[in-house]
Amino acid sequence: MRLIDLDELLKREEQAYRQVITQESKTPDAPIVMTLIHEAFVGMLTDSPIVEAEPVVRCKDCEYCPDIGTKTKGMVWCRKFRTEVHPNGFCSYGERKPPEDKP
Repeated sequence: MRLIDLDELLKREEQAYRQVITQESKTPDAPIVMTLIHEAFVGMLTDSPIVEAEPVVRCKDCEYCPDIGTKTKGMVWCRKFRTEVHPNGFCSYGERKPPEDKP
């Protein structure tokens, strides 16, 4: 399964539809056919199931995981749980590290 930004996809599809429909066509029925395809596609997208996804903070980007070494290669230290965790792991306590000020 892949998550998409439906609003952005519909916006891009509308732009593509407008571009195609405004071009001259050698077939007189082309605008009607394109409109039917456009309406079917938009209907299919808007009727698709919705996944309620929430953004997460990965351990490697969490303020509770300082950049310190651990005994196990490839793991990071979590100050919240006081244990080694996988860098791509996440939990409900994760808070994004503040951006670093670069000189």
